[in-house]
Amino acid sequence: MRFIAILLLSAGAVMITGCEETVPMPVSAREISTTGLAEAALAEVPAGAFDSVSVLPLDNTVSELPLWAVHSSGMLNWDMTPPVNHFLATYTWTDSSWVELDRMVLDDNFESPDYLFAEGVAQVSVSSDFIWISIEGGIGAHSGSYQLVTFDGERLVSRFAGSNSFPGFARLENLPVDSLPDLILDYSDPYVFFYASGVRKTDIRIMRWDELDLEMVAMQLHRLPHTAPEALTVQVDRAVDLALAGLWLQASAILDEVDPGEGELSERDSWIIEWNAAIIAQNLEAAEGSVECGYPLLSYVFYGDYQSAMEIVRQYTPGEIFSETSPLISETVADGWESALSNELVQASNAALEVEPDLAAAWFLLGWGTYLAEPDSPAVIEYVEKASLHAPDDPFFESCLEFLSIEQ
Repeated sequence: MRFIAILLLSAGAVMITGCEETVPMPVSAREISTTGLAEAALAEVPAGAFDSVSVLPLDNTVSELPLWAVHSSGMLNWDMTPPVNHFLATYTWTDSSWVELDRMVLDDNFESPDYLFAEGVAQVSVSSDFIWISIEGGIGAHSGSYQLVTFDGERLVSRFAGSNSFPGFARLENLPVDSLPDLILDYSDPYVFFYASGVRKTDIRIMRWDELDLEMVAMQLHRLPHTAPEALTVQVDRAVDLALAGLWLQASAILDEVDPGEGELSERDSWIIEWNAAIIAQNLEAAEGSVECGYPLLSYVFYGDYQSAMEIVRQYTPGEIFSETSPLISETVADGWESALSNELVQASNAALEVEPDLAAAWFLLGWGTYLAEPDSPAVIEYVEKASLHAPDDPFFESCLEFLSIEQ
């Protein structure tokens, strides 16, 4: 009769069969005591450099060795000159001792974090060719850092390192475009006015793992080649133009209407459309989530919804709008930040008008943005007049034009 007995050893296990065959069996890192591992990792750095180290057992997808990731935790010791940077190391247990396989110092080349929490380092799933580890840290009062690192059994390699003015700006998400998780990066600007204003200028970027070239690739908006059906090319290119102008709402609506038709597009062309849709959808979602925060008038502009921005403006009379004490600004987060507001309105409106020259609301907001910077500029009347010309049945624009003509 065949029987099976499993002997657990410190570094693994063996299977002994009735035929006296001995077959090595891998043992999960979670089955082995990590006593002494933290001390082994700290032995490589100056005493007192860190509050502690954290140990993370790894699911080994590249070999049969039990593996652990070890990283420093807590705040950098600023009393040391210079402070010792945080680290990430990988270890295995063999021959009754801890063996360090590789160590990565998170210095300035890797967006050096000021502090790391134990839960800030995690094993993540991106592809099966490497062990993937994410490192999320903090910098200064509220900035964040993020790294995506691979381990092949021998070397730790940084595949992405970045930082932004707020924490939690990076996440992995399974987008429907491909089979692997993609890295979503929120590089939106929280300093349009000031950090606590709640106003953010949307900038969402996506990176994907290229299994052929073994690198993270930044995805971009692309137009279709001339070989694609003309009708589709016109639609897709139009959506790209709108997106590049910050008109996320309109760009998304265009792509929603795209019907490539069975067999009409090459695999490459379909791939371009799907990635364009993913990039636009991520930015649209972020912009939409901010429209009611901080200063909705400008947030609607960043969203591409100039009509909703104008609904806020229409609550006031021309004399209130074109005033040094306009209620559109007084006692709002834009109070004292008129120059920044003017710059954003002028920049966004000009970009929108490049692709939507008949957008009356954009002409008006270009005029108001210009007024905030230079009330006596003749361009103010010129822009409001164009708003009226593109919306001749709108009495609001005409009344503003009459007021400005009298005032100037």
